[in-house]
Amino acid sequence: MLRTIERPLTPTEVADLFTVSVDTLKKWRVKGEGPDFYKIGRVVRYDLSSVQKYMKANLTHITEKSR
Repeated sequence: MLRTIERPLTPTEVADLFTVSVDTLKKWRVKGEGPDFYKIGRVVRYDLSSVQKYMKANLTHITEKSR
């Protein structure tokens, strides 16, 4: 059986998915937040499955009430 390998996503692609800036993704990485990523040298890439996992982990149906 042949296993399909997903193409890793660039920070720009992930930022577009989350509608945030690439700088925001960078801040998340520094803080240890956001989806898991690979860093090979200076190149950062994300697995689609890691991005989807992060999205599911942050899925909510209610927000805090304003005070």
